[in-house]
Amino acid sequence: MKAQYAKELSETSEISNRFRKLIKDHNMTQKEFCNKTGISTGHLSKVLTGNALPSGAMLISISKEGFDVNLILSGVSQSEILNERESEIENLKLIVEELRSIINFNLKK
Repeated sequence: MKAQYAKELSETSEISNRFRKLIKDHNMTQKEFCNKTGISTGHLSKVLTGNALPSGAMLISISKEGFDVNLILSGVSQSEILNERESEIENLKLIVEELRSIINFNLKK
């Protein structure tokens, strides 16, 4: 039970830190961020201090304004995930081409 509480506390702290960084990286004040997203300053304050996790409604509001919710929650940006997947697809294309070459070579024998 104690370990689970510590893990949840750590995750809450990490989310709070990523939220702060997101706001700072967009050169916004907390109030500007709240005005843009429609989030109450009170709820944002609770999230930033680690006393609350972002609600679903909060995450939807943030997403609608173009902010990367995945980055806030997991620490990995959506663009990083997409780049990784594109790289994996390119690698798979190379493997498929190599297999086609092997099959065509063996068929010619």
